[in-house]
Amino acid sequence: MSVKDESLKEKAQVLLEEFQEASLEPMSPVEGVDRYLETRRSELTEGTVEDDERSLQKFLMWCEKEDITNLSTLSSRDVDDYRLWCREESSDEVERLATKTMRDQMYLLKSLLEYLASVDAVDSGLATDVQVPELNHTDGVTDRFI
Repeated sequence: MSVKDESLKEKAQVLLEEFQEASLEPMSPVEGVDRYLETRRSELTEGTVEDDERSLQKFLMWCEKEDITNLSTLSSRDVDDYRLWCREESSDEVERLATKTMRDQMYLLKSLLEYLASVDAVDSGLATDVQVPELNHTDGVTDRFI
């Protein structure tokens, strides 16, 4: 590919991103999470909704830390930055979140982004960029007796 072709490709990508962002409805992270949880209330037990609400507080903390006030500005890079922050910095209790915890967090993020895409708050392909860790046979297993 020539330099001119590469430049045209980059310009086309910028125009596509501007178009997609222009077609999205502005929504704050708090409003997005609240709407998501309200939608899920009819599908899940109240305990599960409460667990999801606690887990999504990490996402809201990260959005505040990154000064993200409009979900329509979220990019694939932001999703990856959140994943890294979540794994390495989101907990005061452990140095790094366990693979099972990360899997659960990323499935929840993916579900949130799918919902947000359905209400035109984020790009429709953003949820596919969430990297969900796979578990091996020892992840999530403890040797402690209850």
